[in-house]
Amino acid sequence: MARSHTLGKLIPNPTDGHRPNQVKPSGTFSRSGALGSVARSLGDLKAKAGEAEKLEEKLRDGSHVIELDPEKVDPSFLPDRLDVSDDTFSSLKDAIAENGQMSPILVRPNPGKSGRYQVAFGHRRLKACFELGITVKAIVKELSDTALLIAQGQENSERTDLSFLERALFAKKLESQGFGREVAMAALGIDKTELSRLIAVVRELDDEIVEYLGRCPTIGRKRWMDFADALKSPGGHKRCLNFIRGDGEQKHQDDEKRFIAAYKSAIGSEVSSIPKKDNQSLSWCSPDKDLVVKAGSGTRKGRMDIRADKSPEFVSFLLEKMPELYKDYSKSKKIS
Repeated sequence: MARSHTLGKLIPNPTDGHRPNQVKPSGTFSRSGALGSVARSLGDLKAKAGEAEKLEEKLRDGSHVIELDPEKVDPSFLPDRLDVSDDTFSSLKDAIAENGQMSPILVRPNPGKSGRYQVAFGHRRLKACFELGITVKAIVKELSDTALLIAQGQENSERTDLSFLERALFAKKLESQGFGREVAMAALGIDKTELSRLIAVVRELDDEIVEYLGRCPTIGRKRWMDFADALKSPGGHKRCLNFIRGDGEQKHQDDEKRFIAAYKSAIGSEVSSIPKKDNQSLSWCSPDKDLVVKAGSGTRKGRMDIRADKSPEFVSFLLEKMPELYKDYSKSKKIS
């Protein structure tokens, strides 16, 4: 006869219906109390981080326009403009104040300063918005140093904003920073010959002469080359600097008078001729910025460049109107 196990009688059999009550986790545990709040906060942060990452990707692909605080936008690491106030900037500022900023600037995340941006082009629009105390509309795009400089130069060349001197100074800066001539040619939209001319002129100018002359937007390539030759002549550079340092009146006069005065001082008494006023390059840009027309003329021939997606249609329209335009021109010459 088998002995009954005393201890076995004291321990309930799991199959006898006396299974101990199991403690089940509350379904509301993760959503209530301090731990629940932390979990919800982490979830919200994760969702917001995901949204921010998607937004950042969209912005950096250059397809979205956003509004930035001008104080968080830094200038290009290689400026292409002389910091001189002029009537065109005042007009731009007034237009933005009246009609708003119609065209966004291009910026990249500043590679050296987290949370800040750096301008590729649109420095004047940025300055106008800063002075007006309003946000600036911008396209944000990831750009290398080279891509930024090419975009910067091409935009300003298309808008014909830069004077010959500013273009020459920009070319020199690119060269001094170690960027190849291919970058300078792409940025300024010029060939090797024109680039060589720009650099040849600016090498004869020191900071003191540049500061005195300013942008000189009315002075073209021919007269700058003549001025560079005058500076290279024996004593030319020294005579020019002596004049600039002692001049008290010409500084406040217009570009033409400042340039001629500096040129006269460089040539001294050796040459009596003054370089004639250039056949000015003319330009026109449509209000919607879709069409840019550049024209230049010499003693024997003239040239017109039309740059835009609409250029074929505009050229056809212009050719149709040419007989009528020439007829009007001939009449005006007879009257004058």
